[in-house]
Amino acid sequence: MPDFENNRYDMLDNSDRAEAIRIKKLKQGVIANTDNEEYQKEKNLREQAPVSFLDKVKNFWYHYKSVVIIGSVLGVILVFLLLQGINKEVYDTTIMLHTNTYYSDGDLAIIADAFSDYIDDLDGDDKVNIGILQSKQVTDDSETVLGFEGAMQARMTAEIASGKNCIFIVEKDLVNGLTEKGVFADLRDILPIEASEAVYSVPLKDSKLLKNEAFKNVRDKYYLSVRVYKEGTDRDKYNGQVEALKRLYSDMTK
Repeated sequence: MPDFENNRYDMLDNSDRAEAIRIKKLKQGVIANTDNEEYQKEKNLREQAPVSFLDKVKNFWYHYKSVVIIGSVLGVILVFLLLQGINKEVYDTTIMLHTNTYYSDGDLAIIADAFSDYIDDLDGDDKVNIGILQSKQVTDDSETVLGFEGAMQARMTAEIASGKNCIFIVEKDLVNGLTEKGVFADLRDILPIEASEAVYSVPLKDSKLLKNEAFKNVRDKYYLSVRVYKEGTDRDKYNGQVEALKRLYSDMTK
């Protein structure tokens, strides 16, 4: 059946067609009748009415709520990072702990306290400060990668790239991944190890670094590695960390 209604509009020019469509919508109640006296009176009252401060705030919030929320969150993060930078403690070394388990600050403090027996004051502040940066191996799960564990691993990746820290405690099944990327040094050049092939890690099972009960079931899995020296970083500090490793290794192999 022919669509007479649409055909009728097609026979009109653009301005007449638009007016015909507007009239049709007015009859259907789709749009308001702006020519209506009551409509005009209400519109005039709205335009003449004073806008209160609260109304302005509500209007601003309605239109810019997302911008305000995002800006506030970014502001808080920026302030936090600035405070972290101002109050950041300078460590003589930061041990990179890369494992399949996440440990509490108390457990990490045991490692730091034990390692302080082997390292000297490298930054000249008359005290030995040891930091521990841990990273739990993340899965392919998108929520994990985007969550806290993913953030920690991203931070460790950045620290590795910086080349400032050289001591690593790595779970055995994760050593090869970093070795293949050229991160670790051949320990035959640092420690008294005799081997026909390159050695990139040594077991820590006999070390007092893992004496805490939290590491009881993983002592056989954790290995010690050393980052290769990166040109442009503090050579003296790197050498100081290497000397600490030599003392630790000597203590483990007595």
